[in-house]
Amino acid sequence: MSNLLSQLTQLQTAIAKLTEKCQFVTSELARLKAQPSISNEQMSEVQSELEQTQQRIENLEQLIAEQEQNHAELESRYQSLSDSHSVLGNEYEQAQAKIDELSLANQKLIEKNQVAAEHTKLVLERLAKIDNEDN
Repeated sequence: MSNLLSQLTQLQTAIAKLTEKCQFVTSELARLKAQPSISNEQMSEVQSELEQTQQRIENLEQLIAEQEQNHAELESRYQSLSDSHSVLGNEYEQAQAKIDELSLANQKLIEKNQVAAEHTKLVLERLAKIDNEDN
């Protein structure tokens, strides 16, 4: 029984210590709640930094939106220029083919003109010969 009494005494002592610790923790918690470890000045600084950061985020989001709009406009201009380049390339190829065709036709005309000039020269020489024979 004395063993049981001694265990009971130890248990009461342990409960008393736990109760004391619980009261200490409760009072410390109440003190911490009443008196935050962050001062009002520190809280104001953090709040100010938060507001500045939010403003920077808004500015960056606006800048991103503007850049995306600029990118879309540049893409549109690029597509337009690409289409124009394609059309001009086709027109250039057609013009080059026409130049080649006209150059060939011109060369044939030059050759025909040379043949006609030679025939004309022969005819003139014959006419001159005939005129000389008549005189």
